[in-house]
Amino acid sequence: MNQKRRKIYETELRTTSLNQILLEKFLEPGCSVMDATAGNGHDSVFLLDKIIPGGILYAFDIQLSALERTKVQLEKLPHVDPKTSYHLICDSHGNLDQHLKEPVQAAVFNLGYLPGGDHSVTTNWDELHKALQLLTANWIIPGGIISIISYAGHPEGREEQKRLYQFVEGLPATQYNVHVTQIWNTIRSAPVSFIIQCL
Repeated sequence: MNQKRRKIYETELRTTSLNQILLEKFLEPGCSVMDATAGNGHDSVFLLDKIIPGGILYAFDIQLSALERTKVQLEKLPHVDPKTSYHLICDSHGNLDQHLKEPVQAAVFNLGYLPGGDHSVTTNWDELHKALQLLTANWIIPGGIISIISYAGHPEGREEQKRLYQFVEGLPATQYNVHVTQIWNTIRSAPVSFIIQCL
């Protein structure tokens, strides 16, 4: 691959990068944010980098190995105090109300399974639904953003995505802005991005 082609490929607009471009407009130092699916730590690093100094990241995952990977990534960021800048929580995001100390400015969900991990351990609609109900009721500040990337390439993911469409269709337009996007011209199953802004 020549250098010019490689550079273009590295700047390809993917679903995750599109969400980050949007999220960046709503984040500033001092915000509280939530990574609902810590995974390998990529979203946690992005979020914490935008809210320090003074911000707090709450990163959830049900797998301890994911939180350990996330911690390694967070420790590479400059000006981060592991005692005050972030909390790594080994629990379902469906129990977020038991761990958050204040409503958050942004909550990010990257659904599915842990890349490089056990593919039989996935997110599921029941826990996601609990988390979305809590966030939209009390735990996202007015003007705040819920970002969800959903994958339909596995059975649990297809169920989550179907239920997500139903959930966002039921949100009143007077209280929420909802945007749904995906790469359209693809030969494979493409992730779908759901953005919910609480008004």
